Amino acid sequence: MRRPRARAASAAAGDPTGPWSRRPARDAQAPLLLTREGLPIELSDIGAKVISLDDSAAEIADESVYDLSVTATGDNLAYAIYTSGSTGRPNGVLITQDALTKFSLAYSEALGLRASDRILQFASPSFDVALEEIFPTLLCGAAIVFNGGERAPDASNLLRVIEPLRITGIELPTAYWTEWVRDLSARETRLPETLRFVIIGGDKVANKLPAQWQSFGVPLLHAYGVTEATITSTIYHLPLSDQAVTDLPLGTALPRRCRERDGDGRLAVAARRGLGDRRGTRRTRSGRCPARHLAARPGRRSAPRARPARA
Repeated sequence: MRRPRARAASAAAGDPTGPWSRRPARDAQAPLLLTREGLPIELSDIGAKVISLDDSAAEIADESVYDLSVTATGDNLAYAIYTSGSTGRPNGVLITQDALTKFSLAYSEALGLRASDRILQFASPSFDVALEEIFPTLLCGAAIVFNGGERAPDASNLLRVIEPLRITGIELPTAYWTEWVRDLSARETRLPETLRFVIIGGDKVANKLPAQWQSFGVPLLHAYGVTEATITSTIYHLPLSDQAVTDLPLGTALPRRCRERDGDGRLAVAARRGLGDRRGTRRTRSGRCPARHLAARPGRRSAPRARPARA
């Protein structure tokens, strides 16, 4: 068995089927790229050593299974990811270990996650919502559940996934959730007793839908955030009451703090060089922003991240 070589590392998230599938690999200048056979992406000009997890399966299995002795700090990168590009060209964002850890702990507490929870992994891995599904869940000892399909089920078939897998929590794009609520209402369907909460975000909610959802008796959480501020920044809990709600506000900020201030006392996040962008500074109004951002044009306003269904 080989001796493990310890080295702190970060990951660049990307979806090989997405329109920006080649940018993360090129901009990050990563020395190593992991892939699988059959992915629709040309890798010859990326400049990284490409390792196929399929072809190298036997060699990988021969590696040590013991923990590596890695010395890492909170300022080390956890991952690199791109914004949705809703305000123009997508920007690369670098998130530190400290930012991801603080977010995951705060988010887990805000949701009241339990070790007995079973969270459905729904989002595309190229969006940070997938990390929101994974890390807070694992930190509290709960289970991540994969439905086994490459694409998200149609909204009319979602219950066929939730029920047999005994899902307790799920996060959905607002547009997808909208179709699901209309389908449930039309069929007068009851939700499974195992489902403890549903999270939505990404778009404005139609006025009548919150009241329709209240009739199902399952807590609904509205999440909002920008990629630069480490996934979600605020959460609103829809009350389970007879009082109809027609609008979902941003809610309450997660208990995180920005550690840096600019010269005139306003909260800011220092950018970090990399991924082909210039050094810059991002300002924020919320003060909840322990992330580092690579602003292609410093001072540009942030836009809410998209929460797409699995591609």
